[in-house]
Amino acid sequence: MIKKALFVAAVLLNAPAFAGGYVGLSIGQSSYEEDLSSIGSSDFEGTDSAYKVFAGYRLSPSVAIEGIYADYGEPEDTILGLDASVEIKGFGAYIVGIAPLNADLEVFGKVGMFSWDATANVSDGVSSASVDDDGTDIAYGVGATYSINDHVGIRAEWEAINVDSDADLSMWTVGAEYRF
Repeated sequence: MIKKALFVAAVLLNAPAFAGGYVGLSIGQSSYEEDLSSIGSSDFEGTDSAYKVFAGYRLSPSVAIEGIYADYGEPEDTILGLDASVEIKGFGAYIVGIAPLNADLEVFGKVGMFSWDATANVSDGVSSASVDDDGTDIAYGVGATYSINDHVGIRAEWEAINVDSDADLSMWTVGAEYRF
């Protein structure tokens, strides 16, 4: 047990040798699905364009911390003959595990929390109603980064959030990151 603790301490104390910050921007498509069977309707299933801005710090070759701001757009669907949409934005914080596949390509998985704000809109073409909601939920994702050089990489990833027991939010993105 002491050997393991000493190993972890050595890795953490040597983290600056591997440390490095990064920032980036990704664009893609979001998907929002919600089970509406409790109101006698089919599920809400909508997609829209989405983007995120991210920044992180690599603590070691295999671990990073990352923060994001994401705008999931405004997925739309028709529910019970009404036009419905959900606009979702928020901030997330993650721990990222990284595994290199070769000198230029690495895969990663991440888990953290996402704090979101949403506005749901419903309209019959004449009148409309909206409801605001917010929350903080567990978020996770997987992806890959291809390094073009020491400072620039291309990144593709999928992220998901279980908004509550009957709603799921996810996003596919492709973007660029700059490492310093």
